[in-house]
Amino acid sequence: MSHNLNTLLEAKRQIESMISKLTKSLESLESKANQTRYKSQITLSKHRIDALKVALELMDIEIDRVNLL
Repeated sequence: MSHNLNTLLEAKRQIESMISKLTKSLESLESKANQTRYKSQITLSKHRIDALKVALELMDIEIDRVNLL
C-alpha cells in the first residue's frame, strides 16, 4: 500500500496529537489519590502510548522512504 507524503504527514500529526492527549490523561490518572482504583486505566494508557510511539517510528521510516522516491 502506497500513500503520498501529505497523507503520511497528516497521519503523523494525528498520532503525535493522540500521544500528547494520552500523556496528559495518564498524568491526571497517576495524580489521583487512589491510584489502585485506576490501575487498569493507567496500564492501558501506558500500552497505548508505547504502541503509538512505535507507529510514529514506522511513520518516520515511511516518510523518509517516500521522500527518496
